[in-house]
Amino acid sequence: MVGDVGELRPDGVPSVVIDGAQFGVGGTGLVEKAGSWRWLRLPVHDWLLGMGGVLAAAAVFLLMAHTPVPSEGNDLVLWVSQGRAQLMWSDEILFFAVVALGAGARGSLADHRTRRSTRVDVGMVSLMVGLVSLLVVLLAVGRLVYPAYGIALSADVVALLVSVTFGALHLALLAFAVTTVSLTWFVVPGPAKWPATIAGITIAAAFVAGSFPWFTPTWWNLLVAVLLAGWGFLIGSLRRSSDSVLPTAVAP
Repeated sequence: MVGDVGELRPDGVPSVVIDGAQFGVGGTGLVEKAGSWRWLRLPVHDWLLGMGGVLAAAAVFLLMAHTPVPSEGNDLVLWVSQGRAQLMWSDEILFFAVVALGAGARGSLADHRTRRSTRVDVGMVSLMVGLVSLLVVLLAVGRLVYPAYGIALSADVVALLVSVTFGALHLALLAFAVTTVSLTWFVVPGPAKWPATIAGITIAAAFVAGSFPWFTPTWWNLLVAVLLAGWGFLIGSLRRSSDSVLPTAVAP
């Protein structure tokens, strides 16, 4: 069991009680005892995942609100021009979403590593795949809306960038669906297990369906974007519902 950070130790280091033993807490979230270090999940990591999900939802909502996307090159140039401000805001927000999700995942889920669970490994890897995919979206949309050195884009290049944008978004939603199903199974038995599992499977199914925005109506694409906000808080809550043991690593 992990307790809250308590009083200072005699050496002035904040302490936390883990399984009845007192540990010193470093500013990075590491706990120390007898020369070894353990990673301590801080509550801010869970909130970073939640806020990252909200920011990602806002960014994807702005992008999806500008659908359907035309298929002809010249029409795509006009589509980008008409939604430039909207796409620009989506791009800016997405940057902060990726940072928040990455930092939250690193802190909130790091202490599951020594469980050697295949489900957790799959969830972590798929989450990283999703974040890398969002970075591709970030770069592609950024090139569409920002005139780097005044270099004009031909209709063919615009078509390529738009295709990459929605292709990478497709991959990100599929990866987040895998993350959700994998990590919801990691919730320990108890009252939260089945509600979290059902919610995770439902959100994952919506992500899979929404990963094909060229086949689905705009209202469904917007709904999937909104679900990203709930997804972030769901993933962040999994660690609070778990009662796992913290991992141990050798201190540098």
